[in-house]
Amino acid sequence: MISDFQAVRENLFPASLGAIEDWEAFPWHRDRTNRIQAHKAHSSQAIAIDVFGTVKMSTDRDRIFDAIAARVGVAPGGPWAITLEWTDTDRLLGEPRPTQVDALAVGSLAALVIECKFTEPGGQCSQTAMLSSGERQCNGSYADQINPGNGLRARCALTSKGVRYWEYIPKVFALDPAVDHTPCPFKADSYQWMRNAVLAAAFGKHHKLQAAALAAFADHPSFPTARKAKRGLLDASLGGHAAITPISYQQITAIACHVGLDQELWTGLSAWVDRKIAGAALRRSELKRFEMDADIWDRAFYDDGEWVSWSDVEEQLRYHEWRAKYPNAVTSLIPYFEELLSLAESYHLETGRHLDVYGVIGELFGAITYGIKLNKNYAHGADGRLGNDHVEIKTITPFKSKDEVFVKVSGNFSKLLVVKINADFQVSSGMVERKKLPKTTKPLLKIKWNDLPHAK
Repeated sequence: MISDFQAVRENLFPASLGAIEDWEAFPWHRDRTNRIQAHKAHSSQAIAIDVFGTVKMSTDRDRIFDAIAARVGVAPGGPWAITLEWTDTDRLLGEPRPTQVDALAVGSLAALVIECKFTEPGGQCSQTAMLSSGERQCNGSYADQINPGNGLRARCALTSKGVRYWEYIPKVFALDPAVDHTPCPFKADSYQWMRNAVLAAAFGKHHKLQAAALAAFADHPSFPTARKAKRGLLDASLGGHAAITPISYQQITAIACHVGLDQELWTGLSAWVDRKIAGAALRRSELKRFEMDADIWDRAFYDDGEWVSWSDVEEQLRYHEWRAKYPNAVTSLIPYFEELLSLAESYHLETGRHLDVYGVIGELFGAITYGIKLNKNYAHGADGRLGNDHVEIKTITPFKSKDEVFVKVSGNFSKLLVVKINADFQVSSGMVERKKLPKTTKPLLKIKWNDLPHAK
């Protein structure tokens, strides 16, 4: 973890570091193996911290946000308080998993809900994804339908689950909720922009403030959100197509340079942001010349007389990081683990079904992170050994309704490792000694995830 944080610090503008009060508790964006991603040059979280973290820590904060507020059409007026990675703990929209926005700025008269993008597009609604049954919870239209997943009837599958988007959509977008809309006006990445717009409306109503939603983006023609911002983030036919205002990081730093007193700070931040954007754009543009279809981080560049892929470089760095974090790690298994996890996720996204591989993924994660020596297939007893201990490995799969596992009391193990693969295919784990498990007279012992120590 120390090495992870060091890499993150090196990827952040120095004046922004103080905005992270608790590095351990901060809600870092993580990959499927639960690793922090803000060390990457193209991290959207890192560039958001660069800009809004620096503004948060500056004495020019109120001047800058007053100027931004006036630009987007809400009342200026400080003092402004900035929260990075803010979560709607009041559940104003009734979401099962409350929306987390990259930054929230609250002044004395207004609030700004800020979603931040770098090289990636906006997010889409999950309700049209295929279920394991082969059906979809939503047919892609805002029209009367029955959700095959829960049997509930509604025009919007999320409305039937108690999510309150369509309570605010009529006011924000001037759409009649009693009329069918085919296809849904918030298909594709319009969904994320709508969600932030209605969250801003709900927040403003709840706190009796003017409110606006902003989309902060890196302005370069090779980035999808930047291209979309030029055309309009939302369909112009929507009555509230201006419900979310795009503003580039370059525009924000220009505002800071214009109204801020600390010119050295803002000139430095502007140069930092420009270099970061140029670097990410250069990688994309160079690799596009080779007309490769893979994602940028899997493409190649020419170095010292041979073709080398970015994934090759990242793989070696990743091995060093895994070794630093897990001294006993079996790093040779990392490619199999990551490829199998990626295959499981891709298969699920494509078909809505799940491959029967999660037990193997859990075992590989145990071998990689803890150094467990796995037993042969179908061997009697535990799943592996860690020194003199026999280790039983249980996996919580992405489709389990409850985060718990059952363990045979008759099993020959001295330690239990529980690996959890969540719905986003992120992996974490907790290990406990058998002697610390509760006693039972039943053949199976139920272990709840929240009762485990989570160290990995």
